[in-house]
Amino acid sequence: MRTFSRIVLVAAALGLAGCGFTPLYGTTDAGSPVALKLASISVTEQDTRLGQLVRNEIVSGISPAGSSGGMAYRLELEAKGSEELAISAIDTESLRKHYRVNVSFALYDASSGKSVYSGKTFSQVSYDRIDAPVANLQAQVNAQERAAAETGRDIRTRLAAFLSTQ
Repeated sequence: MRTFSRIVLVAAALGLAGCGFTPLYGTTDAGSPVALKLASISVTEQDTRLGQLVRNEIVSGISPAGSSGGMAYRLELEAKGSEELAISAIDTESLRKHYRVNVSFALYDASSGKSVYSGKTFSQVSYDRIDAPVANLQAQVNAQERAAAETGRDIRTRLAAFLSTQ
């Protein structure tokens, strides 16, 4: 049985080596890695706190501290947040709410100004409200930050997948 397992493992390794499989963030001798392409994206400033949270998540993922490249792309975002009541328990005076973030984004070529990639994403997170105003405010802020981080990571992943084909 061990011999069969080794044969399957070797066959799988040879198959992957032959098909040109490379990790999304891997580097090659022949071309630029996706990480360098991501670092060449300039993300536009945002007017709202929600937009700033999404932008910060994207920027921290695509251009870590100390890296800079020529700006080949410009990313524009439009983030909107909304709340809705999920569950209301009258006897316990507690509520469960959903906080939803919708983000539209478009990636533009910096030299031509043409849109090269666009999309929409969303995240919905829940939080509890109780009879304590300060705790409710903190729960709402936390929900907003979690939803913004999820959408920012999703956009970053989509951009990496797109740029890996360019």
